[in-house]
Amino acid sequence: MIFFSERTDSSLYNKVANSGTKEESPQWLNRKDWVGPFTCSIALLVLATHLYVTDFVVFKPWGTTARFYQMVSFHVFLATMILFTHTKAMITDPGSVPRKAQPVNHSQSSNGNMGCQQCRAFKPASSHHCKICKRCIVRMDHHCPWLNNCVGINNNKLYVQFCVYVTMHCLYCLTIIVLRYRSCDESARRSRNSKLFNYTCPDYTTCELVMVYVVVLTAIFFAGFTTFIAIDQWTLLMENRTMIDRKKKLKGRILSFQKKMQIFFGGKGTFELHWILPTLPKYDPSSYSEFAEYDAMQFRGRTLNLNRRASQLSITNQEDKKHSVV
Repeated sequence: MIFFSERTDSSLYNKVANSGTKEESPQWLNRKDWVGPFTCSIALLVLATHLYVTDFVVFKPWGTTARFYQMVSFHVFLATMILFTHTKAMITDPGSVPRKAQPVNHSQSSNGNMGCQQCRAFKPASSHHCKICKRCIVRMDHHCPWLNNCVGINNNKLYVQFCVYVTMHCLYCLTIIVLRYRSCDESARRSRNSKLFNYTCPDYTTCELVMVYVVVLTAIFFAGFTTFIAIDQWTLLMENRTMIDRKKKLKGRILSFQKKMQIFFGGKGTFELHWILPTLPKYDPSSYSEFAEYDAMQFRGRTLNLNRRASQLSITNQEDKKHSVV
């Protein structure tokens, strides 16, 4: 049996050069849409501007050297997590349905609505076809231009974590700027005698002042935007449906809270350390088959983020049963 994770050439150059959204691509990456790279470039530019203005224009002349390094370290940590979750969500297969996928219940194949006309293959009820990625995606929420990728079952967790880190970063920038300008108050400068901060008003150039205002406006916008997205994603998770399902006015199946957490975080649905870490959710083949609504026992690797050992054991058990029957 050939698995999707087994490649003859696994070099980094080969993965980048031959990356794409096709099933045979060694690395998942949407390369056909110009909007995605453009919005990603804007996001990186905004992040770099926030870092420079908040830390070096606003905070450095205000705080002592020791406090400056402490705050910069925290800010760099937030920026690193933003970049990591963003990149990971962008290059992760969101849950594309293999073209040779078969329904768990073979009676579903007789249903005319279970086929995708674009893919010309079986289309599980939980999936939707993305016109940009040109693939059917399990639990597809939407195609996000900021990620240059679809948001599906495999990267939904990373997408929400990315939004949370962006919100924390924007709130940090706003807090530093607000506290800095509050320190310019005359009464504050007279009543406070601090060795950690310099309560003199900054003498900014016109360019620096414009950059500070830009940071304030963009931080307010992105903090509100990502907070709304994170809350909306949690609401959809509790309703057990996606944004596309809501637009189509489709209702999700009634599931227990633990089962919903298992869909989002993977594992057994109970709290584990990987819930708060920027890692991909891990599913055993039987659970993934239930959520994706197709037989995932024969697939593993990059297409399905399954626990490899559990997948091997399941496949081995199936083969042993076949031999025993014969």
